[in-house]
Amino acid sequence: MTDATRASLAVPGRRGPRKARFNVSAVVLVLAVAVLALVTVVPLVPMTLRAFTNDGSLTLEHVSAFLADPHLMRSAFNTVGYSLAIGVASALLAMPLAFGIARTDMPLKKLLTVSALISVFSPGFLITIAYIDLLGPNNGSINVLLRGLLGLETTFGPLDIYSGLGLVLLTLPGGIALCLFQIVPALGKIDPGLEAASRIAGASAWQTVRRVTLPLVRPAILSGFVLAFTLSVGSYGIPQMLGMNVLSVTIRETLLISFNLALAAVLAAVSIVIGLVAVAGYQYTTRLQSRFEVVAGRGSAGASYTLGPWRYVLAGAGVVYFVLAILLPYAVLIVSSFLEATSRGLTADNLTLEFYTNLVTDPYYRTAIFNSMTLAVGTGATCAVVGILVGYIIARTAMPGRSLLDYMAFLPLALSGTAFGIAVLLTAFSSPLRWMGLSGTLFIIGFAYVGHYIAFGVRGSQVAFSQVSAQLSEAARIAGANRLQTIGHIEVPIVRNAILSIVFLVGALVFPELSMTIILTGSGTQTVSTALLELWRGGGGSIQAAYAMSSLMLVIVLALMVIGNLIRSARTVR
Repeated sequence: MTDATRASLAVPGRRGPRKARFNVSAVVLVLAVAVLALVTVVPLVPMTLRAFTNDGSLTLEHVSAFLADPHLMRSAFNTVGYSLAIGVASALLAMPLAFGIARTDMPLKKLLTVSALISVFSPGFLITIAYIDLLGPNNGSINVLLRGLLGLETTFGPLDIYSGLGLVLLTLPGGIALCLFQIVPALGKIDPGLEAASRIAGASAWQTVRRVTLPLVRPAILSGFVLAFTLSVGSYGIPQMLGMNVLSVTIRETLLISFNLALAAVLAAVSIVIGLVAVAGYQYTTRLQSRFEVVAGRGSAGASYTLGPWRYVLAGAGVVYFVLAILLPYAVLIVSSFLEATSRGLTADNLTLEFYTNLVTDPYYRTAIFNSMTLAVGTGATCAVVGILVGYIIARTAMPGRSLLDYMAFLPLALSGTAFGIAVLLTAFSSPLRWMGLSGTLFIIGFAYVGHYIAFGVRGSQVAFSQVSAQLSEAARIAGANRLQTIGHIEVPIVRNAILSIVFLVGALVFPELSMTIILTGSGTQTVSTALLELWRGGGGSIQAAYAMSSLMLVIVLALMVIGNLIRSARTVR
């Protein structure tokens, strides 16, 4: 270990030469950085090589094939167009709801906040299944009802969920939720004295909001837009079930139908470029946020605006969000999962547990549940451990380039799941992993999961460490403890709840994952999401079996989410 390496890992402000010796702590931290690079950046290398080389020589042949194919080009334009629409709509709809939560006397704030939290963790394709049952153009319950009420002599419509508008509407709940969690904290940090000064100067409440409040939270609004846009670019389950021509679906089709890895790599690269633009926008807007900081530590004490009757309008909008995003779709899934035949309605003689018992007794579905639970726990634990070490480097050391580690961890999260899945698949096909036979195994799926969700471990640990005084670790170092002892005996015990919550929250995101899994799964490595997709396509069971799998998936995801949030909010130091 060189003096330069030891100096790079020194605590800022600590000076003086140290005795040269083998530093296990520094080695462990460097290995953590290597693991971070391995799961986030390394997979992008073989994908890039496959997209831009042919027999070892640089070529644009595969790019030209993409540009010459109208179907593939349309998928790229559709991806950007739909994602922009979702991002803009999410930000516009979230702004009044966020303002109602943070700055007004609107009732039912807790209901709206919890609904948004569930939407973040809720798999979009579960909502899609429910709304296909409700708004399918032929047999959708709402369409059948509307045709009867309007006296329409047709078997199609009048509403059609299989459309671009359907894709936007089904993706909106998650986008609105992401925007809410960006805008609400920003509104809460505004010094109410600024708005009071505006009112004293003669401005109306609306003028104050438009000229003072909104400019202060504009960076948060832009950040929410970027996150909603990124969510849409990476969405797979919703467009796949609706049959939409977007990049995430086209990548899978190119791989499945023609097994053209080079063209699939080009499509993945295009998706990654779109994601990189989104990441750059997110990084810019988060840096821009610091320019709008007001008096430190002096945020809003509570509701600043009394809306009168209008507060019920905002509350009504929150209730509509809850009903359409949570209550209606999941009520359809849960109720239908207990019906022997959906056409016979909700009657006592039509209730059954058959579809749930089949999930437990059938070896295929039992294996899928076991695989998903294993991957959820393993990925959550790995993200937490690596996140602790990398987050410690970012928050507690002076290692050169440590700011890039946060960007490195966030990069795969901004990419389409199918694109990152292709990158990991090509990595598995490359030496030396090819000779290890890892393609189609749970290990390679877990590898992709860790790479895609490691940002939650790194960012969560970094935030937790930054909230603890560095003087505690400095005192331990002065007393003779090395870095690993300091982390293990001082830092981690203080933030253990925040770290432990990462395991459950990442597990809640991983358990229903579909976009990467559909690329990487093999024989015997099916998960609940791929098994559900097979049921939905009519393989191995009825539609009620798909409803039962959806309901089970929802219960497990919500349980992991609730446990993670309870742990995070519990007291750590007693």
